[in-house]
Amino acid sequence: MERVLFGSDSPMDSRSGELFTPETDRTVAALKLTEAERRDIYGGNMTRLLSRERVKTRRSATP
Repeated sequence: MERVLFGSDSPMDSRSGELFTPETDRTVAALKLTEAERRDIYGGNMTRLLSRERVKTRRSATP
């Protein structure tokens, strides 16, 4: 699950995201995931991805 991120293009339903986001949450909740996998999907993976990008950017900016 290390390459899975939770995200949305909300608001994209007729009720400004009131329907889409909770439905997506229910879909993720229905998956047989460990708590650690669920945390990764809801933010851990993005945090690691952004941290890697920050390091890569710093290295390329260093003379």
